[in-house]
Amino acid sequence: MNQKLQKIRESIQKSGVEAYIIFNTDPHGSEYVPEDYLVIKELCGFTGDNAIVIITQNFAGLWTDSRYFISGEIELKNSEFELMKKTSESESSFVSWLKNNIKKGSVIAFDGKCTMSSIFLDLKRKLSQAEIIVNDKLDLTYTFWTNRPQPKITPMFILDKKFVGEESKEKIEKISTKIIEENADALLIGDLFEIAW
Repeated sequence: MNQKLQKIRESIQKSGVEAYIIFNTDPHGSEYVPEDYLVIKELCGFTGDNAIVIITQNFAGLWTDSRYFISGEIELKNSEFELMKKTSESESSFVSWLKNNIKKGSVIAFDGKCTMSSIFLDLKRKLSQAEIIVNDKLDLTYTFWTNRPQPKITPMFILDKKFVGEESKEKIEKISTKIIEENADALLIGDLFEIAW
């Protein structure tokens, strides 16, 4: 029996939600998720980078694409998770599953800090049409991941101009000029790669 799955199901029940979703990402939407945010790997052993998990009291499924169909079958064996294969025609098949399997008036939840805004808005719009309530403020990872690694903090450094083409000051000036041209007040940047640029 998957003890971690059992613990999260207990928390789901106590929280009064029908289904809990885990997205394989971190608060920055990083392409390469740091170790302390590999929640899906910790929960069911799946190591692929493209994954969405849905858990209810009687279902645990993991959606991924064709790159991970073979490894997914192997890694999910005996995990109590069902591999749900995404195809090009069913990119939001997990949303279809929710609409078809969650009763009207029920609440589904996830940790909004680890969800891309585009996914959240699309999910909320589609599920509200099915009269399903979305709670994006529920983090249940602590219920099963008691030895979660601490974030790795390393010193920052500046790459030489020969690697990046321009000094930071020049890049900031270009951005400032564009902000003025667009008649905006500020630019909010959350993606770590953009910040690093």
